[in-house]
Amino acid sequence: MPLSYAIYTDLLIGNLPACFMELRLMLESLIKCYLADLKYPEQSFFQRKLELLEKETKDKKGGKVPKREHDFMKEFDEIINSDVRSVKLWGKLSKDWVHTKGIVDRIVSQISEKSGAPSWALVIPINYAEDDLDTIKELGKRISQFRKLLKATIENYKQEF
Repeated sequence: MPLSYAIYTDLLIGNLPACFMELRLMLESLIKCYLADLKYPEQSFFQRKLELLEKETKDKKGGKVPKREHDFMKEFDEIINSDVRSVKLWGKLSKDWVHTKGIVDRIVSQISEKSGAPSWALVIPINYAEDDLDTIKELGKRISQFRKLLKATIENYKQEF
């Protein structure tokens, strides 16, 4: 809940990159907490469940390696079987909004296509410009995808537990 409120607050002050970063953290948290509950029901404390999940490994050429976020996303997608794929949403949020290259590419793209820097690339807080509507719509789309995953997760959780 705190991160969903943070998205709203950051949207109001014009900090769109933070909205996408917070959404990515919400997605990762949803997936890891769900998998930790599913795999380690005998553990009563959530921190211990997450520690055990983080210690999981997968087979790779040359031996076992620790699982990464991407691995957890794929596993989650197989369990939840939603029409929205968490791994795809996570990839878009990561590539376009969390990594420096993605943010810089977005700024350059908007400058070259719309002849102006996005308001969120300037000082925060700031008023939005009409050129920011596409980015705000994208945020709405990503939040909608997250909500579909959340709904599917809750339904699955009710059946499992």
